[in-house]
Amino acid sequence: MKKTIAILMMLSAVALLSARVHDRYVETGFSVGVSGSNSYFGLGDIFTDTIVIDLNQIASDLGDNGLAFNLGVGLSNFTNLNFGPKFKLGFFLNAEGFASSSIPKSFFELAAEGNALNKTYTGDLNIIGDAFVEAGAYFGTRIAFLDVKFQPALFMPFFHIEDPTASYSFRTDANGTMYADVQANIPIYSVVPLDGESDIVAGEAISNLVASSGLDFSGGASWDLFPRFLTVGARVKHLPLIPARLENRTLMTASYTVDMSDLINNMGSSDLFTTTESSDFVSDKKRVYILRPFKLGANAVFMPFRNEFLSLEPNLDLAVYHTVYVDAGIKVKFDLFNILALTASSNYEDMIWKEQLGLMLNLRVMEVDFLVGSQSDDFVKSFAGAGLGASLGMKFGF
Repeated sequence: MKKTIAILMMLSAVALLSARVHDRYVETGFSVGVSGSNSYFGLGDIFTDTIVIDLNQIASDLGDNGLAFNLGVGLSNFTNLNFGPKFKLGFFLNAEGFASSSIPKSFFELAAEGNALNKTYTGDLNIIGDAFVEAGAYFGTRIAFLDVKFQPALFMPFFHIEDPTASYSFRTDANGTMYADVQANIPIYSVVPLDGESDIVAGEAISNLVASSGLDFSGGASWDLFPRFLTVGARVKHLPLIPARLENRTLMTASYTVDMSDLINNMGSSDLFTTTESSDFVSDKKRVYILRPFKLGANAVFMPFRNEFLSLEPNLDLAVYHTVYVDAGIKVKFDLFNILALTASSNYEDMIWKEQLGLMLNLRVMEVDFLVGSQSDDFVKSFAGAGLGASLGMKFGF
């Protein structure tokens, strides 16, 4: 262990003496990341001697979108060739998955207010989920005064939730009538059947995964408008060319109703209320076409001291995924000769606020990138640990 530390210190000293560390000509590496968040409960609400759940306060504080939950995972492997601004080439194989859901605000109002008379509570539970594998390449070069990057990719979905519906209704009347209804219809598409009866063969699963492939394009261009002072750029992500498709559908349906008609008059009777419930889990074949989130935007790098030691990097993107929304953010970067870099950023990305700190240590033959942050659907809660995310990446080369 001591020898390893000594070697790393020697490499760091050599790097410092040679001033700025240049980009590796050939490198390979990986990164892995995971995140999870909600829109209300922060770390201070959980890590306490006594956990207090005030339903009235929750119902009052929640926004119209209710209590949201998000989960994301990602894994990336890549190999890059860098030979100056006129020739950059890379190949990558990535996997990512994300899911989100929400409990409507009216559900917490119901739990807080109890059986308030002459009132109806209704709400929808929103569910989104996707998981992809992607394989692609990128090529970067300089054309006139522009640095451009082209990145086509095959994306292969192995899990997709398509247009789910889940809702509830609860009504109380002054005459003692109470009625509750829950309905859910959730179509899940997958690369292999999920009926629990079909044998899953690895070769067949891989064949289905490749056959489901779609094709999209990402790329961008940047211009040193004022060299070593201001760089501006434009970019596109996941421009659809050919949609992916899945055919194995598992349809989950459920229905539950409670009818408490004339509850007051039926007190003490065996017919106090009636219930009706049903559920089904059906697998069949139905094709669905799938696209990844499409984004079109602009970014900039501003270096106020005309060197790379300090830079400000704002970005703004228009995004389309189930709905239309805007991504925006800013990153501050302190870069010490490309050996040690610290970053702090605040971003609104895919409708989640992310506050992140990053560290990069570059010894030329090896680079370590670490990112950690707090996040949430709610801006204030994104600083309170309502969600956490972290990623680790490593690069090796010369």
